Amino acid sequence: MGPIGFYKWIKEQGYLPKQVYVSTKHKLLVDAKLAMYKCAYSIPIDSENYHQDIADALVARFGHFSNVTFVNDGKVDKQHPKHETDCKRSEKRLEQRTEVEHASKRLKVTDSEYYSLHPEIAEQLDEAILKVDRQARAARGVSYNDAIKVMQLLEAYPNFTCIQQEIGEADALIISMAHNYDFVVSEDGDLLCGGITNLLREFGSPKQCLYNAKDILYATKLSLSQLQQIACIAGNDYTKSKIAGMGLVRAYTLIRKYETCEHMIEKWTKKESKKFTLPKDLLLELEKGCALYNPVKAK
Repeated sequence: MGPIGFYKWIKEQGYLPKQVYVSTKHKLLVDAKLAMYKCAYSIPIDSENYHQDIADALVARFGHFSNVTFVNDGKVDKQHPKHETDCKRSEKRLEQRTEVEHASKRLKVTDSEYYSLHPEIAEQLDEAILKVDRQARAARGVSYNDAIKVMQLLEAYPNFTCIQQEIGEADALIISMAHNYDFVVSEDGDLLCGGITNLLREFGSPKQCLYNAKDILYATKLSLSQLQQIACIAGNDYTKSKIAGMGLVRAYTLIRKYETCEHMIEKWTKKESKKFTLPKDLLLELEKGCALYNPVKAK
């Protein structure tokens, strides 16, 4: 999803996304996993056909476009930089599910009692039930196996093309393919760090707007390589080059001052450096991280 606070940060630097008209004739490249998450949240927790419901929601959103390509993440293996983060997210979702189950049991026990003995707080109980339902839908998520099944269902539609990664995130593939499409549909700031100039956020909603990497570079007074280094050392999902204690604001200030991360760690003052803990093999990991932003473009 990119560095934490990325969109807020670029707006603080003066960047403003643009409104744009999207017609049914435009070619769309869709970050499938994120699109699935958005649709899945609206599906009732007691759905008997979860995968079909997600597919139906995606068809409702994208079915009237003549050319749509979905690109889905692959498995995250132990060698992938995101593996640790992915494991933590899975543990967190499991904790959330357990909490939701306990909350649901408490509400079921008190439901009849509260309505019969205390009708004046029925509205509060309804709100509590809705809150637990929202938490349950958020905790359910979309697993790798869920996503695979949804992609298989989408393949049945003639205007849809589905591309499934085998290993790792789809970001590099989306970046390499983006020039062949009118718009990329995603919420992922890492794609902008990869240079995408046609990223649509909040697709299909009143908040829909276009983000352009070139305009972001102009607003921040950075080169693309500098933006990528900032994203890597401030911390993103798939690199091990995060500098402990470093966020976007500090990374931006230091890269603007020293131009590159290499020069920064060679020349920064003791006062500056003592605030941070450098990871092992920082420059090697930084090179790997930036390479993910610069895949060979697909023809």
